[in-house]
Amino acid sequence: MKPTSGALYLLFLAMGFCLFTNGSLYAQKKDPFREFIRPTEPLSPEDALKAFTLPDGFEIQLVAAEPTIQKPLNMAFDIKGRLWITDSSEYPYPVKPGTKGKDTIKILEDTTGDGRADKITTFAEGLNIPIGLYPYKNGVIAFSIPDISFYEDTDGDDKADKVTKLFGPMGFERDTHGMNNSFRRGFDGWLYANHGFNNQTSVSGSDGHKIEMHSGNTYRMRLDGSRIEHFTHGQVNPFGSTFDEKGNLFTADCHSKPIYQILRGGYYPSFGKPDDGLGFVKPMMDHLHGSTAIAGVEVISGEQFPDEYQGNFFSGNVMTCRINRNSPVYHGSTIVAKEEPDFLSTTDPWFRPVDVRLGPDGALYVADFYNKIIGHYEVPLDHPGRDRHSGRIWRIVRKDKDHKHTDYSKLKIPQLIELLGSANLTTRMLVTDYLSDQKGEAAIAPLQHAVVEAKQPSIVVHALWILFRMGALSDDLISQAVSSPSELVRIHAAKILAEQASWNEQNRLQMVRALEDENAFVQRAAAEALGLHPQLANIQPLFALRQKVPAEDHHLEYVVRRALMLQIRDSQVFKQLDWSTLSSSQRRELAQLSLAVPTEQAALYLIQYLKSDQVDQGELPGYFRHIVRYLPAEKVPELILLARTKLASNIDLQVEIIKAVLQGYRQKGLSIDDSLSDWAVVLTGELFKAIDKQPLQWVNYSLNENTNVNPWAVQQRASADGDKASPFFCSLPAGERSTGRLVSQTFTIPAQLEFFIAGHVGFPKQPNNGLNYVQLKRSTDQSVIKQVTAPRNDLAQKISWDLKDVAGEQGYLEIVDSDTGRAYAWMAVGRFQPAVVEVPRIGLQQQAQRISAAAELARDFRIGAAREPLAVLLSAERLDPRARNHLALALMMLDGTDAFLPLFPLPTSREAVSGQFQSAVIDAVIKQDTDQVDALLKQAFKTYPSRLQTQLAETLSRQPQGAEQLVAYAEQGIVSPQLLTEPGIQNQLQQATDPKFKKRLQKLISALPPREKKTQENIATHLKSHPSFKISLENGKTVFEKNCAVCHQLAGKGAVVGPQLDGIGNRGLERLLEDVLDPNRSVDINFRTTTILTDEGRLFSGLKRREEGAVLVFVDNKGKEFTISKDEIDEQKQSPLSLMPANLLEILSPQQLHDLLAYLLQSTKKTTAGH
Repeated sequence: MKPTSGALYLLFLAMGFCLFTNGSLYAQKKDPFREFIRPTEPLSPEDALKAFTLPDGFEIQLVAAEPTIQKPLNMAFDIKGRLWITDSSEYPYPVKPGTKGKDTIKILEDTTGDGRADKITTFAEGLNIPIGLYPYKNGVIAFSIPDISFYEDTDGDDKADKVTKLFGPMGFERDTHGMNNSFRRGFDGWLYANHGFNNQTSVSGSDGHKIEMHSGNTYRMRLDGSRIEHFTHGQVNPFGSTFDEKGNLFTADCHSKPIYQILRGGYYPSFGKPDDGLGFVKPMMDHLHGSTAIAGVEVISGEQFPDEYQGNFFSGNVMTCRINRNSPVYHGSTIVAKEEPDFLSTTDPWFRPVDVRLGPDGALYVADFYNKIIGHYEVPLDHPGRDRHSGRIWRIVRKDKDHKHTDYSKLKIPQLIELLGSANLTTRMLVTDYLSDQKGEAAIAPLQHAVVEAKQPSIVVHALWILFRMGALSDDLISQAVSSPSELVRIHAAKILAEQASWNEQNRLQMVRALEDENAFVQRAAAEALGLHPQLANIQPLFALRQKVPAEDHHLEYVVRRALMLQIRDSQVFKQLDWSTLSSSQRRELAQLSLAVPTEQAALYLIQYLKSDQVDQGELPGYFRHIVRYLPAEKVPELILLARTKLASNIDLQVEIIKAVLQGYRQKGLSIDDSLSDWAVVLTGELFKAIDKQPLQWVNYSLNENTNVNPWAVQQRASADGDKASPFFCSLPAGERSTGRLVSQTFTIPAQLEFFIAGHVGFPKQPNNGLNYVQLKRSTDQSVIKQVTAPRNDLAQKISWDLKDVAGEQGYLEIVDSDTGRAYAWMAVGRFQPAVVEVPRIGLQQQAQRISAAAELARDFRIGAAREPLAVLLSAERLDPRARNHLALALMMLDGTDAFLPLFPLPTSREAVSGQFQSAVIDAVIKQDTDQVDALLKQAFKTYPSRLQTQLAETLSRQPQGAEQLVAYAEQGIVSPQLLTEPGIQNQLQQATDPKFKKRLQKLISALPPREKKTQENIATHLKSHPSFKISLENGKTVFEKNCAVCHQLAGKGAVVGPQLDGIGNRGLERLLEDVLDPNRSVDINFRTTTILTDEGRLFSGLKRREEGAVLVFVDNKGKEFTISKDEIDEQKQSPLSLMPANLLEILSPQQLHDLLAYLLQSTKKTTAGH
């Protein structure tokens, strides 16, 4: 049979809250640097110059400004020392295909030496938002929508008269603010570039080799258009890149981290994209300089900058209007960026540094996209305040240094080779390119001589690369280089061998020896080279280095592991490898690396590994998931037998494995075979047996509808009387921030009750916060009879309650952990005497997971025999609320009815809905009494709080029959017509095609005040009232973690589903309120939900993340992924809505809202340049 998608089940369980706000920036009272739309007027270039602040000894000069240039995007220098720029007045709207644009590429020259460009030549015009550019020979290679082309000047007048398409079309349709930028020539002669946010590109060179890029990536290309290659995967919107003298490549990612070190083949975090199995490359910094809107990065070199700046990273911050500075700290080959005082600041909030480049004259050049508005998504693109014409180029120089321009094209070859020793890397790279591209054979002999005789390592390095590019580098010169006393030369010698297509045995041995070099960068380059030239003999040397990598050198570890992975990705090496010669630790390492090898060979190896080795049980699900995806179908029964045999005594891990196997089936589009079905039936029976042994005396209720954790584990704890073996309920294993309310069965209250309690109520020196406690309550009126808080002790203390006055009454116990603190926030309770209640053998968390697992298996495998035990469990009085929802949905699946689906999931907090109503719903489900559905829905709308009514209405609106019911209820006065205007609901209802239905809907909502007006009134109310609230940032943080972190990351905490929120405080209170209370006002296309219509007529909604074989992966508003098989989908349609519900005011109390706002507003940072 065909596996079910699971989407229906997950969709109805997944109700929650997700803050979707775009970008990150500076905010609070009326600081102009914290406003998306800067409130100030533009300054003239002369006045703007006076507004800058720099460290002592530096000055800034104006190179060019409007009207002689438009808005600059990228900069580059040529061998004559001239500055080339791409500039635009079309941005952000591209001209239509076939229409000539107004954008240009210009050459800027300072012929008088005063720093000002007195000669500006338009080299190419009629362009369409050009960004990346690289001056090359008699022209320039540049991107202009939609192609990367070579613009040539064939007659020497500095005007392009010939255009040759090299690569394209490149994606631009979804976004125009990143596209293809930062063209940087590498030491190896390739041209490196960034692929920006959101666009999708499928492109090849003339050799036919195709790459596909989705959103942020880096790539490299041959300058003749012959080949294009993927270099790294991921990042959100890389805009800016640079090399250092070791050949390390760095990018500025405009949304995640200001600077990344780029490792070949590496995967970097992006929205919803997985890594390749090796994990993501570790970042080189965690601080964000108060904003994630970073554009441009440069590594400083050259005698014009003092020693303290050498090797520093300068990057443009377009929101804080600063040039940030970081110094490098070396942990082996891993460079960590240390935050330094900002290099430049200004009092002019229109300053927007989108590119920073070190010139061959030693000055730092800054492209200023001078504008009132910079945000691409934060402000509508058609906002009239967007400036389309102002732009400046600035030049920062050291006052006491010479910064004269030199036309290096006039120099002789010996003079050019001497310049390869310049302290300025820009100069060295320009001369390297010029010698290799334009001097030809005349340069070969002098360069060979320089390799042998030059004293300066940089001359040797660049001469080696030029000879390599020209095909004139001999084995003898390479041999000399790999054994050079200079670390810099040895690093580049290894990098050259990495690029060399074919090796001899001598080359391989040279790199094997280099793995033992005392310099970590040499080791890393050698490991990369060996990875690109896989051979069986490389494996043991790489393992030897792997064992010696220091823990703090994350980048060396990554490159060595990737090199090992590339060995076994080669089918011949994999075939030759004798696994019996490997140690157990080596076999484990290769097993982990096999997760990045998408081949049948890797799957077969993993099966053998699981049979022969002791495997960490936590790794098993990943291994089985990978195996089943790439294993031939005829081998899957062998895999299932292995899993059942190896894990016979561990039903919980069997559940994880069978889910992994089922996911693999879905990815391959396979039908479920008998061996898998048989396993599911047996495993479901084992789960029922395990559950039946546990008396259901306790139930946990969530203190927050948006949390899925049942925190109550069972563990042995020590008590003050010396007992160490008794079981306790304990909330610590789930994490100190986890919360829950544990409620016992009803019992007859004894005359005395004793128990032991451990745990804490806040930090030791702080007052008792009273958040963790045990209380006895009457069953009749829920009044509290006795209460005790946690004793601030890890050792359980005895509590004895005298209950003579209430003995014989009916009561129950509540164990409450409501403390979300980071420490001293847990509790443990047990050893009840008399035993009116007991601590079960296994924790409630594990028990709930087993119940849910049994329900899922019965549902996914259609196990009809499971219906009766499922119904028995569902009728239990004390059942975990989330497990109850799983059971009910499974029962509905087995019964083939969906009539009850709109009522699920039932709320998980005890206060949300009455127990009687929930019992009525469950009873109807068990009896299949579908006649009760209408009455139950009406009762739900009459008794549910507003936020639950909204969820219920959203569920109904997703199917035609439910939409009809919803409108009828509104007509009958059961539902407020205002509910129909909720964006998610209204969007679904408007999908209807029946004219009569549309007329009825319009009649209901036409008399209502516009939703936009109501929302704006709410925004205004909370904007005005915010100062009157007594704010708690700690409570704001808690609200964020409970409600927002499922989708957003802030300060490194939370999921990366939606945009990261570091620096969100820069937006200011008013804009933040707009984003929170009206999330659908401006939704980036990359974060709009997709509506899916299945072939069964079902509607689902979620954020599309990726494809995995035969299934599509979506994420719900809980931050959880769910899958739908492609062959189940009848239609997909992108909605204009965000995943975030628009009813935040119903989810949070006013105090919670304002605590959250305050917490988000304080996520900002400001420093003073030069101090």
